[in-house]
Amino acid sequence: MDIVSTLGLSNFVVQFSRISMYPFFDMAHYTLSIMNLKEQPDHSDSVRSNGYQYHEYLIFYCPYDKFYKCCNFLPSKLFIAGMKEVTRARKIVGGVVDAHSRYRNGWLAVIAVGWAKGAGSGLISNFEQLVRGVWMPERNELLKMSYATKVTLIGAVLFTLQQMNYLPITRHNLIFLYTMFVVSTKVAMVLFNIHHSPFAPMEVALYHMAFSWQSSSSEDHFKTEASNKEELQGKKCPAPSGIPSEETENIKRKKAKKSE
Repeated sequence: MDIVSTLGLSNFVVQFSRISMYPFFDMAHYTLSIMNLKEQPDHSDSVRSNGYQYHEYLIFYCPYDKFYKCCNFLPSKLFIAGMKEVTRARKIVGGVVDAHSRYRNGWLAVIAVGWAKGAGSGLISNFEQLVRGVWMPERNELLKMSYATKVTLIGAVLFTLQQMNYLPITRHNLIFLYTMFVVSTKVAMVLFNIHHSPFAPMEVALYHMAFSWQSSSSEDHFKTEASNKEELQGKKCPAPSGIPSEETENIKRKKAKKSE
């Protein structure tokens, strides 16, 4: 890519795309995943389904919670969170390449496999809720996606376009740029204790562009229909006066007789 070549990072980017994720980056991924699991209120039911037994024992059963406290220390947590995000791009690429070798023209299949490979822990939680018999719509990743699920879906689409030669960029350059984006975003979220998605302002703007004019036009349509119905009802059923006309005539006659 022009940006990478102009900065003189071509060799560095190539070497970066070839770095092995085992063992250090995978260890950071396992550690942060177990830490997030520990912070959930219902982690006691979920731990049994987690296969990271060594990290599980360190996080949950280390005396005085020393290991968890060391990992939860802000500088350590920033470092671990950044290392975990490095593995995201590799998993997406692995899923996209594997699916593309079997489904050459299957766009949805390639994107779905890359998405599931990169955000597997979030998507598998829906199946976990089904097995446990617990329905929590506010934590369903398909109904209410978290930032990790959204950014993984974006990465799956980008790497699928690159794999099918619709995106003019090499794979190692895309890996580097995508990794830098997710790492910097995640580190900023941890540093400033941001829990909402950074895509929220963009999503709100897109929502107003796509749906607000429809909602406003539908509201105006309903208001005009309601006003028309009220006008028709008013014409068909005039408002009754305080006293009927026959009774008023009888009252007038009685008054006239008394005056005579």
